[in-house]
Amino acid sequence: MPVVAKGKLDVDDERAQIILDELRPLGAALTEAVREVRIRAPRAKIANGELMQIKELLRRHNGQSLIYLHVDFEDGREAIFLLGDSYRVAPTESFVTELEQMLTPKSVELR
Repeated sequence: MPVVAKGKLDVDDERAQIILDELRPLGAALTEAVREVRIRAPRAKIANGELMQIKELLRRHNGQSLIYLHVDFEDGREAIFLLGDSYRVAPTESFVTELEQMLTPKSVELR
């Protein structure tokens, strides 16, 4: 499993050593680096009950990242909603995969 290390390099004439302050799995470090998640959904997709499934998915993946929901209308217009704090998520790979299966491929953008 890939990891992210944080620490210092200590070098003198006889030796070199790394002093670790922190060691975390790469997946966890990437998830924590995401500040917001943008979800793009066609209106037709969320009008047929998928919105409740999305809400449940967001609750199961509770975390710190903000959620912006972009709803695309058939006439080309778009509505953007910033969801409340109770819908913040941990944008893991499984979260993105599940959400894109519900909506469309590439419907999730991590920033």
